[in-house]
Amino acid sequence: MANLFLGLLNKYLNETDQALDISKINPTHFQQLFDLVKQSKISSTVAKQLVIESYKTGQPPLDIASQKKLLQISDTKQIETLVAKVLADNPKAVEDYKNNPNSLGFLIGQVMKASQGSANPKLAKQILLKLL
Repeated sequence: MANLFLGLLNKYLNETDQALDISKINPTHFQQLFDLVKQSKISSTVAKQLVIESYKTGQPPLDIASQKKLLQISDTKQIETLVAKVLADNPKAVEDYKNNPNSLGFLIGQVMKASQGSANPKLAKQILLKLL
């Protein structure tokens, strides 16, 4: 994962025609990114975004994610509430799922939309499957 983050940073530096400023590399920030992904508090996509933002600003990734509302919702009860609303609002999609389980993606998308992209998608899928 460290190579992935360093690769992203290298790509950013090449695109902006900048040299690496080693003083901006904070090992604590990289560790925080690893921990946030491991704990499912952010997605790997968000982690990639935070690598660059943290390098540019010097801010810890958790602070940036909090400010920009990029932290994932992993509270089961909160996601269950979102899922229940999505199921109630989309009876045709529920019926479609019963006839074709491959249509689950639409319902997951609706949960993500309802959470403004902050629901943990794996957890949302698990809860959808449980409630369907």
